[in-house]
Amino acid sequence: MMCFRFTRAAAFLLVPLALAVSFEAAAACRLSGGSGNQTASFPTIDPSLAAGPVTTVASVRFKCGGGDTLTWTLQGADGTTANPFRLQLVGNASVKLAYTVTVTQIPAPGANDTLQIAASIAQIDYQNAQVGAYSDVLNVTLLP
Repeated sequence: MMCFRFTRAAAFLLVPLALAVSFEAAAACRLSGGSGNQTASFPTIDPSLAAGPVTTVASVRFKCGGGDTLTWTLQGADGTTANPFRLQLVGNASVKLAYTVTVTQIPAPGANDTLQIAASIAQIDYQNAQVGAYSDVLNVTLLP
């Protein structure tokens, strides 16, 4: 005789993760299409269902004088300036969730270029994260 016992694991849910991206342009650059402030939200994550990284993207269009070479700096709300950045649990800033950022410049000769900021949370980082809402502000400064 064989007996099987089935148990249901409790669902683990992270509410949407907010990433506010603030673009600032140096004097020789100008942003097009309004404000440089963007909000990019990660989808709600249920680690029991999700597999692989979760990603969100923000972008801004800009034009810089002085040639095609553009550099940028990144800074998270906690002062981090390189990967991995850290989302903070709302209400408990000591609880962090790591994410990485990739920046891509998409040139448009004779028009405004686009700077695309892709943020990603690896499965290994969210699979055991504390339940709750996480957020960060990523400041991006464009330098010609």
